[in-house]
Amino acid sequence: MPRWSGKHAKVYIGTYLGGDLENWTLECHARLADVTAIDDSYTQRIGLDQDWRLRAEKFVTSPDFLALAANMPGQPFVVQCFDPAGLPIFTAPMFIENARYTNPDGAIREDISLLLAGNPTIVPIVPPP
Repeated sequence: MPRWSGKHAKVYIGTYLGGDLENWTLECHARLADVTAIDDSYTQRIGLDQDWRLRAEKFVTSPDFLALAANMPGQPFVVQCFDPAGLPIFTAPMFIENARYTNPDGAIREDISLLLAGNPTIVPIVPPP
């Protein structure tokens, strides 16, 4: 499962910039189907499709974040991830899966998880092994 993560990057959810990110993770999951026949000696699988999930965590909250959380469920957002050099590494429509606002001991945090809603327009390039 390919996975990209980091700290010093930008993640846009619609027009909202998730600045000052403490952590973010972009994961790609493959959905597989077991097609093993009764006389096969080993499990046989075929790949069906891919799914993407983005998780972002940050300190401090904003009214824009609370407005995003209020959109669940709603229309998908165009989500863009940029590396520290400002180059786009991922762009796709995504639904908000989970949004969390916490305030433990005065340390405000906001966390959000998004799931793919359609075909990505930019996906990370995986270098060959």
